[in-house]
Amino acid sequence: EQELKAAADGVLSEVRKKQADTKRMVDILRALEKLRKLRKEAAARKDEFPLAHLLEPFRQYYLQAEHSLPALIQIRHDWDQYLVPSDHPKGNFVPQGWVLPPL
Repeated sequence: EQELKAAADGVLSEVRKKQADTKRMVDILRALEKLRKLRKEAAARKDEFPLAHLLEPFRQYYLQAEHSLPALIQIRHDWDQYLVPSDHPKGNFVPQGWVLPPL
């Protein structure tokens, strides 16, 4: 009986610890949501556009491949031409305007 009680106390203690951790994480998420909302409002007051707005043309470009097979083929071709060896007839160098990562 003592062993069962000790085991039950251990399980209950662990459950309460997990509940406290969950509550703490939910509080952090709410604080982050509030911070994001405040930053968004501050940016709107300064007439700054959110990053999602600036990236919308790129998003639309890549999402068109979901609705059009020719668009998918063109986008894949544009990417694939940089993924083959440089001496391959379909290969090409990265355009000079692009920033190359450090080696």
